[in-house]
Amino acid sequence: MGSPRYEMRDVELVEPDDRDAAPSPGRSTAPDATGPGRSATTGTGAADDAVEPDGRRWRRGRSSAPSRPARRAWAAALAAALAVAAGAATLVGDHREQEWLAALADVPGVLAPLEGPVSEAWRTDMPLWIELHDVAGMLVGVTDTRDGTRDVDVVAVDADTGETVWTVPAVRSRLAPLRGVRCVVPDAAEGAEDGERVVACLVVDELGPSPQDLSRYEPTASRLLVLAVATGEVLSETSVDATTSLAAIGTDLVVMQRGTDGGVQVVRTDPLRTREAWRFEGPPREGLEEYTSVRVDDGLVVVPGQSGWVLDGQGDVVTSWSRERPASSSWAEVVGGRTLVRPLRDAVGATSVTDLGSGDSFTVDGYPLTRATDDGTAADVVLVQSSAGEGLEAYERSGDRRWRAEGPDAGGLVILEGRVIRVESERMEAVDVATGETAWETAVPSASQYGLLTDGRLVLRAERDGGDVVVTARGVEDGRTRWQADVPDDVQHLFVVSGRMYGYTSEGLVALREGDA
Repeated sequence: MGSPRYEMRDVELVEPDDRDAAPSPGRSTAPDATGPGRSATTGTGAADDAVEPDGRRWRRGRSSAPSRPARRAWAAALAAALAVAAGAATLVGDHREQEWLAALADVPGVLAPLEGPVSEAWRTDMPLWIELHDVAGMLVGVTDTRDGTRDVDVVAVDADTGETVWTVPAVRSRLAPLRGVRCVVPDAAEGAEDGERVVACLVVDELGPSPQDLSRYEPTASRLLVLAVATGEVLSETSVDATTSLAAIGTDLVVMQRGTDGGVQVVRTDPLRTREAWRFEGPPREGLEEYTSVRVDDGLVVVPGQSGWVLDGQGDVVTSWSRERPASSSWAEVVGGRTLVRPLRDAVGATSVTDLGSGDSFTVDGYPLTRATDDGTAADVVLVQSSAGEGLEAYERSGDRRWRAEGPDAGGLVILEGRVIRVESERMEAVDVATGETAWETAVPSASQYGLLTDGRLVLRAERDGGDVVVTARGVEDGRTRWQADVPDDVQHLFVVSGRMYGYTSEGLVALREGDA
């Protein structure tokens, strides 16, 4: 959102050089200034009586026309008043913008406001996967395994310098899957310092063929590893059921696994698993027909599968579904705290959409956009990328299609102030959420892997300029280029952690900051 624009025009005050040419006070410059209800003023300045429409009489003395000094003072006062008004309007606009940007700071994936180009500030000496947690001045995550090794470490690096603070070995098995370690960081307990938080990691040590599908592999041996964020000290390490998955909710963990009766079991517990807040158990032999992961979206616990549930933070059922045709896949999530999205296994490209408020459901031919940076101004519609990838569609919550924007998605989408900003082929456009009309569009290079970022005023994208990679910042309001910045050529993906920009490379994490590095 750019600053409100106010136009100031210079006013030139002109005084006559020939004073004798100026009309004398009390003398009309018109041949006859007399009109209905009006009396003419004589050249002598004599007073006439005038009568108002209501019968009141008043006496005109000398002409009321101001003198030149008075006119100059009046004009100066007017100019000053206009300047003050414009300044006040600017201050009000700036204040509103600051309030809006402050509200955006709580939106996941939004950058802190950028005033100019970015450059490399530091780089880690090890590759890190993009799922990072900013806690106690550190970035906590796991090493990436794209270099061919399966060894995985849990790592904390200084968020200001990139220097390694601590490293804990997690996987030392050639049979472990890519990114076989998933870590979450629960909130700090009431009264605790940020540095007293813990990081809980599900470590998959071994894989084996799935009983339901021998061509697919699932975990056969897993551990729950709990570390102190400040030091990396191992606080707990326990073996868990191979079907286990976990997520953070508030200060606790949600742990899901298959129960002894074959049904799904979900427990909310403290990170060290010494206290249970609640336990949910599904019907016997329903749920977890195959390996899947529990999710927490906007405080709601999503238990996916052919049979599945959405629970609130207290473990109560918000909605559920059972085995049916077409069957649900092993993935589901809640978008914006109110929309349940479930891809359908038996109908390729189809997705079930449920409004959790009304309970209304409908099926779309496509994939609802669940990973977009979103300020909430498109909450009344469900945005869907068509299954064939040739268009973006907006659906009412009743299931009626509101509009369709043609063109395939070419990487990245943000929702700001009632507009969807996306890249379609080699064109970036802003589409009005209410109408589907294009507010602006601009040509851009093809670079689908980089995605789109925003700070609320700018939309940023990494693009290829010959053999170089540059970050281009365009205005959210009009799509015009504001600035460009060279970034390392090995950057493959841009992402945001706690308002800061980072670049993924196969060799190390790159921090991109304003100013000279």
